[in-house]
Amino acid sequence: MNSNLLSLTSTGIIGLGRVGTFLTIRLERLGYPVKAVYDTDISAIKRLFEFVTNHPETEPSALDDCSIVIVSVPDRMIDTAAETFLSTIQRSDNTILAHTSGMHQWNQSLLQKYPHILFGSIHPLMAFPPNPDTAAGFEEVGFCLTGQIQTIERLKVLVDVLGGYPFQIPEDKRVLYHAAAVFASNFPVLMHGMATDILSETGLDRNVTRNILTALLNSVVRNLAGNDPGKALSGPAARKDQSTINAHLTHLNNQFPEYAEIYRILTKAIHEWLFDNEMTTNT
Repeated sequence: MNSNLLSLTSTGIIGLGRVGTFLTIRLERLGYPVKAVYDTDISAIKRLFEFVTNHPETEPSALDDCSIVIVSVPDRMIDTAAETFLSTIQRSDNTILAHTSGMHQWNQSLLQKYPHILFGSIHPLMAFPPNPDTAAGFEEVGFCLTGQIQTIERLKVLVDVLGGYPFQIPEDKRVLYHAAAVFASNFPVLMHGMATDILSETGLDRNVTRNILTALLNSVVRNLAGNDPGKALSGPAARKDQSTINAHLTHLNNQFPEYAEIYRILTKAIHEWLFDNEMTTNT
């Protein structure tokens, strides 16, 4: 085993929310059990232990022997968690400390205070379910990496073991990157919820409604996997079927007026987006 792979056998994770928990589970199942974890919520640790056979050490001092420490806590807590960890434990040179946020940038004072630490980030571009055992693997998932060259190279090894796709973007583009992730993952969930509300009004059982709409969404994802978004898009807005659009708006205004306005805005956005794409293609 080369030194980079060996470093994965001494990985530690701070924060056992959805990302930290699932990452711990996947690494164990791939043959690289996490050495140590830490969370102030004891119930989170107990929950993790229901899914892993090799129970990591849970004392903060156990993280001292880890060559890679991943901080997986809410953005507002990242620097504080790192400062607490670094100030109470003796860290060796070239220890990687990487957070899992898509947008957070390490506080410069923290980097200056601990110059022997290799700070970075590893953000999996993936939606994590509440139940970690139902999550798909990291295969083909994009991982946005930041840090020094040595940090990137070692994090790439971790991504490779997980089966993901590592990539980098300029620091000043990270906000745009994160906004794109919100468009691609958060907004479709909202639309699915609204569609479930609307379809349930027809009398269908809500669970049935959710299942058949999920199947529809899965077919959309398959279309996107093999086609440019402009070609994958279907429906009345793409066809410029104004009579159908007007009928939708009439019924939505009667029963879901708040959704009618969103429908109107998104239909207009589809028309403009398709027009812009056509103009770009033809120039």
